[in-house]
Amino acid sequence: MAGTFGKPQWLRRDRPASAPEYQWERAAQQEDTEAMVRLGREAHQQGNNTKARKWWSAAADYGDAEAMHYLGNLSAEEGDAAQAQHWWEQAELFTTEDAPLDDSTDHIAGSGSSHFNLGLEAALRGDLDGAKSWWERAAQSKDADAMFHLGMLADHHGDRIDARTWWEQAAHGGHVDAMLRLGGQAATLTGDDQARSWWEQAAAHGSAIAMYELGALADETGDLDQARSWWRQAADLGNEHAMTGLGRLAKNAGDSEQAQSWWEHAARKGHAGAMLQLGLLALDTEDSAQARRWWKQSADCGNTTAESPRVRRRLGYLVPASARTGVSR
Repeated sequence: MAGTFGKPQWLRRDRPASAPEYQWERAAQQEDTEAMVRLGREAHQQGNNTKARKWWSAAADYGDAEAMHYLGNLSAEEGDAAQAQHWWEQAELFTTEDAPLDDSTDHIAGSGSSHFNLGLEAALRGDLDGAKSWWERAAQSKDADAMFHLGMLADHHGDRIDARTWWEQAAHGGHVDAMLRLGGQAATLTGDDQARSWWEQAAAHGSAIAMYELGALADETGDLDQARSWWRQAADLGNEHAMTGLGRLAKNAGDSEQAQSWWEHAARKGHAGAMLQLGLLALDTEDSAQARRWWKQSADCGNTTAESPRVRRRLGYLVPASARTGVSR
């Protein structure tokens, strides 16, 4: 690599994030690697990978670990796993303890992220011991993704206590999937109150899955208004399970039209249970052809209930005798 490694201290000057692009380009021409990295990010966000690579490569020539990390991400994005691993390893080598982390983008800069990606590559190769080693190093840099995956690895080996420890650390770092896992584990092992606490935290971060689970807890205790409120929030975020639950609440309240609307929304997202309910609803209006279509779609989506003897018998009764031979599949 050419040039002197690291950013010259005299170039570490604050500039507003909204500074015009020409100011960043001018700084980049004066060997400001921070400007080079930023210009690369902006080019990548605009879909110009060639330009992004140009700026990040220029910064990498000066030993900028963040640029190397982005080059690794770009290589992975383009399907070049070997090149991605090369750049992530380079990023690790050139990262110093006092290297600043850039939290201004949806990428996590710094060594922790490179360690995480190297762990992911090892895991994909089947080297779980190697993955664990990389993720433990990433966790030392407060990488919540690494902590979460260490929890998943522990859970895979049946160590629930270690899994919970890692997930708690990840959750404290704002990792929503870790909160969901802790909620699920608590629901199984310690009870609904602890599960509710974790799911409420995840819901506060916008998790539709957590909102659905909170609705299910409320439904189990008979608090239908609370269940409806949580499921409506989850449904607004596209959760098909919540849509199906809202359909059931509407049907139980005598509003078949509203139930049909919710189940159709869920069915369009592939929810086999909603398709089954739409078939049953069609029977209420004696629309045998529609019932047949919905039950077949439900079965095709893997709903074993739709293939049960009871449903098959009902489905058979709706089909002309001449066509029954092909109904049971």
